Parts: sequence; C-alpha cells; structure tokens
Amino acid sequence: EGVVMAVNQLLDYYVLPKRSELKRNPDRSGRIVNIVGATPLDISEENLQMLKVTLAEQGYQVQSVLSMSNNMEEFLSFYQADVNLAVTQSGLLIAKELEKKYEMPYLAGLPIGELGSKHYFQCLEQVFASGESREVSQFSIEKKGSGKGTAVVIEDGVIASSIRVELLA
Repeated sequence: EGVVMAVNQLLDYYVLPKRSELKRNPDRSGRIVNIVGATPLDISEENLQMLKVTLAEQGYQVQSVLSMSNNMEEFLSFYQADVNLAVTQSGLLIAKELEKKYEMPYLAGLPIGELGSKHYFQCLEQVFASGESREVSQFSIEKKGSGKGTAVVIEDGVIASSIRVELLA
C-alpha cells in the first residue's frame, strides 16, 4: 500500500494542478502505454526490461514506468500514454485512481507464456479500441486442452491471474 500512496502523492503534487495543460491523444491511436506498479518486490529489473522489449515487439511504446526504473521527467510524462498497464495489485489500485483522475483506461495483467501472451495482447487491443478498463482474467480464454483443469496460484493478485490464464489456456 506504500507504493500506491507514494505514487498518488507524487502525481497529486506535481501533475494534478497542471491537468488543464496536459495533452493526450484522445482516440488512443498512438499505442503508447505506461507500466504501472512494477516494484523490485514483485518484478525484477530483468523482467521489467523483458516486458518493455515484448511490448516494443508488439508495436507498443512505453512512455513511463510508474514506481520503478525511471527519472522524475519520465515519471511525470505518464499522461502522454493512451493506456496504463497494471502489472501488480498495487499497480491496479494506482491505475484505478488514474482512471478516475485522468480518464486513462487500464489493462491489469502480464503477458506470461505463449498463449497467455497472445491472450494478453488481444485484451490490450480491446482496451485500446473500446477505451474501457479491464483485467486479463475478465476476458474469455481460448483453451488448447479439454478445459477441465483448475489452477490455484498464490502470488500478487494481478500476477497470479496472469499465471492462471497461461496455465488454463
């Protein structure tokens, strides 16, 4: 919860007063994203870099990482993104606040595994197209097997849901 409070305080102090000056692409055609909630407690620097590479390979530009691995200028440029990617439970809480304050949609989840990644990027395309926030686990999954399996994953809620999607796909 400390991550959520810190990010919200920084945004409220530095950004909210300047909201009228902020410019963003209203139709979300720029394919620009923020990664929200990445902290060293949940995601290593190596995995964060791999996520950035994967997003770039799929044609997305990362504007800012809200909570890890960027300077204040990059942090405060978050508003130029079209969609926020909540990668942890704290990221989901921050993304919900950003949606309220700045009308920025989000997708909660991570691209994990081959089918999980395919599912993730289909979900992301839907968020871009509709402007409606979603969680990866809310979208139906194209299953490769009998569909009779179950999975319980104990981890951060957003990460666990993404792992579960890959296991059940």
